[in-house]
Amino acid sequence: MFSPVALTPSVSEAVTSLNGTVKYLIAPDMEHHLFLADWTKAYPDAVIIAPEGLWEKRQKSPTTSGPKFEHIYTTQNKETLHISDEFAAEFDVEYIHAHINREIVLLHKPTATLIQADLFFNPPGYEQYRKAQEGPLSGLANKLYVWLMSAKGSAMAQRRLIWYLMSAGGREAFKQSVQKIDGWEFDRAIPCHGDTINQGAKHLFRTLFQWFLV
Repeated sequence: MFSPVALTPSVSEAVTSLNGTVKYLIAPDMEHHLFLADWTKAYPDAVIIAPEGLWEKRQKSPTTSGPKFEHIYTTQNKETLHISDEFAAEFDVEYIHAHINREIVLLHKPTATLIQADLFFNPPGYEQYRKAQEGPLSGLANKLYVWLMSAKGSAMAQRRLIWYLMSAGGREAFKQSVQKIDGWEFDRAIPCHGDTINQGAKHLFRTLFQWFLV
């Protein structure tokens, strides 16, 4: 499970429909982790994969303290950390330690799908609002967010945000991670923010990160 969401009955039913087995819980960055404890209680055999610093952050609050992290990506071990043979057969991993949120990005090799949390956004999120009364463009705040994070056209606002803010942890190291991801074969992408990109994900990726690909 990548970026575990609230473990509602409908989510539990969806997991059960997929055979009910959860082997890995991936907290992909410093922000997408709030429901880890609920998932570990429901699936105690699952192991947690997370970036460095997140466990310490979670221990500062009684609402998030615990559980144990079995696999922690660090700047030093990012090229050598081995989760398991079956995991390596399914996924390529890039830990972007220079990202402001310390991103773990996956490539699901069998389906050529990029899976990521805050590396880039693709609003508006019609999928995420499909059960809500309001829409993804309701209200001034949503409209401003969609304008700022749009991945359409030249996506200049989001490109600038990535350059000036998201890569602030080290632009050269960020560039190396982006170029490694660019070497992966993918046409589909699943972001945590915005709709799934079923075709043309590599083109969109190169538009958003073109300043790091030169």
